[in-house]
Amino acid sequence: MPDKCVRLVITGKVQGVGFREFARQRADCLSIKGYVRNRRDGSLEILALGDEKAVNSFIKECRRGPLMTHIEGFKESAADPAECSSDEDEDGFYVRGL
Repeated sequence: MPDKCVRLVITGKVQGVGFREFARQRADCLSIKGYVRNRRDGSLEILALGDEKAVNSFIKECRRGPLMTHIEGFKESAADPAECSSDEDEDGFYVRGL
């Protein structure tokens, strides 16, 4: 299957509930590259690149989030694959600061 790259912006109670680590663990299990970060407005942003089937599974997991999460908004859009990698870790998924 071809690669798929998406940007997710998730709003609600998504900071301080372990969402970034949850996303990193799920991405690692699915061999997805990219990052997750908290945004100053209280939302969470995820860029994910990988096999289309794996990315779709990852999106499904992120729609649920970890136990203490309360998701109010979930926006998915296509992203440039170049945005999903960085000098920090070309081969994996990482937690990025603000």
